[in-house]
Amino acid sequence: MGWAEMTLMKVVFITLGLILLFIMAHQLTMYVRPGIFPPKRVVKERIVVAGGAGVCFLCIGILFAILAK
Repeated sequence: MGWAEMTLMKVVFITLGLILLFIMAHQLTMYVRPGIFPPKRVVKERIVVAGGAGVCFLCIGILFAILAK
């Protein structure tokens, strides 16, 4: 892989991680509001999935940034 492809991969992984963490934050604000739709159980599942995926993508992007020089 060339330099440009690795740089693009780093940017994509870090950006996806940050977007998913922002989605998780939005879902957290929905979770603490009373009387929301969808039910809190569904929102809690979304928080776990978005947060877990966001952390994974962010860690992978940071590892690429550190190790692929």
